[in-house]
Amino acid sequence: MDQLAAGHAIETKVRERSADIESDHAESEAVSGPNPTSRNTRSHAVWRYMVIPLIQSPSRRMCHPDYLSEEAYAKLSSPGALDGLRIHTEEVDEVFSHITPDTLTVAVVMDSMDWFDPSGTAAAS
Repeated sequence: MDQLAAGHAIETKVRERSADIESDHAESEAVSGPNPTSRNTRSHAVWRYMVIPLIQSPSRRMCHPDYLSEEAYAKLSSPGALDGLRIHTEEVDEVFSHITPDTLTVAVVMDSMDWFDPSGTAAAS
């Protein structure tokens, strides 16, 4: 399986799991019970099924990524810590067209599978 097909398969599984979470949430007491405490929205479903359990977990400190540690917070909140950070909201090809190799140390592509046409060639190139 090539990378594009693997990415598409992962995206499909994530969408299926998201649909399951939303469906469970819609049928829950929190939404459809006699005294609803939550709205039937994707954000409320994610909050209830993913965020709250993480926050309430006894092992929550072990589950957090490094950037949520107290040490990282102290470092990232210090003056000038984010001076080199650049946020781009355009297409990857556009970003690469106006940066030089020595200015990029780390790139994080967010929601890439939502932005690429699964049958197109942009993601592979």
